[in-house]
Amino acid sequence: MSLVKGVNSLVLPSEADEYFSTRVDSEAWLTADYARKASALVTATGIFDELSWIGVSASDTQLLAFPRKGSYLDPKLGRLVVLDGTITPTRVLTGVFELALHLLNNEGLMNDTGGIDSLKLSGVELKQIKTVSTLPSAIKRIVRPLLVNSGASTWWRAN
Repeated sequence: MSLVKGVNSLVLPSEADEYFSTRVDSEAWLTADYARKASALVTATGIFDELSWIGVSASDTQLLAFPRKGSYLDPKLGRLVVLDGTITPTRVLTGVFELALHLLNNEGLMNDTGGIDSLKLSGVELKQIKTVSTLPSAIKRIVRPLLVNSGASTWWRAN
């Protein structure tokens, strides 16, 4: 199945092209062909669809997690943002773009072929080598305000 916006991807490759045209370190995206870009966006959307988002889907028949109805506190804006079920928040779109690039930059990430536990060469030993995350913390930070139980703590002070 090819990429179909609203069916298996939240964005089109042309929208991602526009986003990456002004972003530093985006060579992997800019040099990829249409098929790889489409695959990366479909995969990124699939990963995002498995996250626990605030609110509810806008329609009982939609195939993707977005658009949604609900509200969230956006720390950057410092206010409550209401999701009316007609648009996908910029934070989510940016997260999909960034995750698609991450997938292109880390070949084999989805089939878990890149992990090693230790490496020893001529007396040099490396232990506890961390593998690349499917959903890096930098991307989680972008979408955190929209996630249920994201670990972000909010406290209120009454005067």
